[in-house]
Amino acid sequence: TSPRRWPWTRAVHAQLLEGLLAQEPRAVVFDIVLSDANRADPAGDERLIDAALPADNVFFPMVVLSEQEGRKVNVGKRGYQLGFEPVGNSRGDATISATLPLEPLANTGRIGAINMLEDPDGIARRYYLHLDRAGWRIPSLPARVADYLDVSVPDKQSIQLHWNAGPYEREYYSYADVLAALEDPQDDRFDGLFTDTIVIIGGDAMGLYDLRVTPVSNAHPGADILATALGNLIQDDYLEPVSPLLGALLGLMLMAAIYLAFVSGRGLLVGGLLIPVTVIAWLILAEAALSANLILPVMPVIAFPILLFIGLGLEQTLRERAAREQAVSTFGRFIDPRVASSLVKEDSDLLDAPPQSREVTVLFSDIRGFTTLSETRAPEEIVSLLNRYFAQQVEVIFRHGGTIDKFIGDAIMAFWGAPADDPEQADNAVKASIEMVEVVQQFQKELEAEGIPFDIGIGLHTGPAVVGFIGSSNRLDYTVIGDTVNLASRIEGQTKGRARILVSEDTRARCRHEWTFRDHGSVTVKGRSAPVNLYEPR
Repeated sequence: TSPRRWPWTRAVHAQLLEGLLAQEPRAVVFDIVLSDANRADPAGDERLIDAALPADNVFFPMVVLSEQEGRKVNVGKRGYQLGFEPVGNSRGDATISATLPLEPLANTGRIGAINMLEDPDGIARRYYLHLDRAGWRIPSLPARVADYLDVSVPDKQSIQLHWNAGPYEREYYSYADVLAALEDPQDDRFDGLFTDTIVIIGGDAMGLYDLRVTPVSNAHPGADILATALGNLIQDDYLEPVSPLLGALLGLMLMAAIYLAFVSGRGLLVGGLLIPVTVIAWLILAEAALSANLILPVMPVIAFPILLFIGLGLEQTLRERAAREQAVSTFGRFIDPRVASSLVKEDSDLLDAPPQSREVTVLFSDIRGFTTLSETRAPEEIVSLLNRYFAQQVEVIFRHGGTIDKFIGDAIMAFWGAPADDPEQADNAVKASIEMVEVVQQFQKELEAEGIPFDIGIGLHTGPAVVGFIGSSNRLDYTVIGDTVNLASRIEGQTKGRARILVSEDTRARCRHEWTFRDHGSVTVKGRSAPVNLYEPR
């Protein structure tokens, strides 16, 4: 037999129906498609027909199929007999594809469609009240029963089901138990239980293929879905969708608020608070609306504002990142890139931090004979030369971890040991100095053809200094100040006639690598009473 065919003969259904009708129920509704005659037990079919025909409160289902499926039913001739209503120009030879119950049962007109109405996501949320085919209106089974019970059926094709109960939360009884009790005079378990009630007969076994996906269950028996639809019609509590314009309007208002918050620079904060509050409030309101049989649109209020928030937040993040990178690139031309990177961090407190005292190694580099050179060359030529020279020397200083403090005319001031600690600051400063001299030697070769004399002197000193942003509220420099700076400048002034690079005793002592230093003796410099020992790194 077909897996969809009930395993019992129709005589069993007849026995159950006879017992139920004896208790005078309001209606008995089969959710079992009794279509094909049972040739193995024609007597059982006849018994069911004999039990059902006299009772005007017994109803049977039918299934409307696509034009390519099932048997053709000539509704042009049988429409009125089947209880259908003409709604257009129907030809006399008009047909539909459908599965009807046994012909004598179908001809009672007490039949209705049980076609499932699923949304695009495959979930059944609505139920047909009628289907229009070939100029005829075919009522659904719940609509047919409701009409018999004098319940007003709304003039619409379908209703949104109000799930007042989940599967098996209604009164369920075993078919076999009820049948056995009705057949046994000594069994009074169900005596009078079905009087003035609506009885729906169906199955929930997997093999009967009548389990559907609904919002409340992934395996919802078709009989319970039918009961839900019928109950909604009787109690007039099916759901009425609120105009989607309400959800669209609220969603647009929320999106506008989020957009304005981003425009004002408070998007992440305002949106981060506004969206959860609005979503929670709307969901609570939507839940409360169900008690009034109203269904509020949820997705326009939730999804689109969230997508806008994510999009604007991502755009702002990317824009801020690009701005930080641009700031680092721009500021890095004037101050050490590490300082620039620290400044543009969102949580940076570098600007607010007070200047600190720490050990640094300060470098001063000056071009020898620059005054004379300036007097013999055009200003534009001097500026071009300085820019070429500074570009190469700054690259060297940065490569060795130094921080450019400032350019003073033709001089460069740099330091090591800030903003990041550098245990090898003296060594790195000496390395940078030596490479700066190598760059100058290459630069000299380029200028020989132009007849431009060019040389430099470099002075280094290591000691304590105050480091940080110093200046006014509208003009700050990241710099070092203190006697260490003054001494480094004085040492650079002593390079003329001695060496291109000179370092103090303190710098030499803090070098960890095995440098070779040439002793240039001691000198007395301005601002210092004690002599200063000078050394040339080789």
